[in-house]
Amino acid sequence: MTSIKEARAAIDAGLDKLQAKAEAAAKQISLSSDDLNIYINEQKEKLNDASVKLQEKLNEPVAVSEETKIKIQGAAEHLQVQLALGAADTRDAFTVKKKEIQRAIAKFNAEIDAAEERETTAELNDLIQVYVIQAVILEAELEAMEEQLPEKES
Repeated sequence: MTSIKEARAAIDAGLDKLQAKAEAAAKQISLSSDDLNIYINEQKEKLNDASVKLQEKLNEPVAVSEETKIKIQGAAEHLQVQLALGAADTRDAFTVKKKEIQRAIAKFNAEIDAAEERETTAELNDLIQVYVIQAVILEAELEAMEEQLPEKES
């Protein structure tokens, strides 16, 4: 059984995170502001799609208890709202938004971990891996983007 914690530990190693951030910065440098927003929105959509597929699998009759389904549904809806919010213009506004997305990802991760206490299938483990990879990619992209935004003018 692979848990989100195990999957994140495998992917979230320090060098992997730094490499993802460096790759994100390299991609973003050549993009205009509008193209960068489009690119970030595409990454958000990929994470949203992965979370929806994972949520659908967990909602199958034998996957998890009704109480767990309700918790996952709430966390997924919160994540989807955070991912749908518009772009921020300044670094301060973006930092606040980025933290909200990271909190929503963490909450969803916690609910998935709780659901995984039961034995999972290979298909569910594959969906978890896809979700975790997309979450790590989006977090790296947001970190790189934050550094490119202007400071709040006084």
